Amino acid sequence: MGFLPIFYAGTFFFIALCGYVCLSVVAGMDALGKRVFLSILAFGASSYAGFLVVILAISFSPFKAILEGRAQPLIFGLAYILPGLVGGWVSLKGFGALRRPKRQG
Repeated sequence: MGFLPIFYAGTFFFIALCGYVCLSVVAGMDALGKRVFLSILAFGASSYAGFLVVILAISFSPFKAILEGRAQPLIFGLAYILPGLVGGWVSLKGFGALRRPKRQG
């Protein structure tokens, strides 16, 4: 694999750090800055892992002809975006559950 995963992770870390600095340091919204940082990193990790899992699952299934058709860019795009969105959403839900006090009652 070489240098590409390191470059990918570094790029997402840099984007997340820029979002955190813009919101936390410049705008003074520390809680939102932490959420943005976490969700961007979760999007990057989930989209990378999800893309690999989906493509490997399709390539070893009887639906392998999908990867050679005209729908290949659409399949690749959805295989990258959807796991990333799910990972970002789960990270935001998890962050909210950690910060929210439990109700007594």
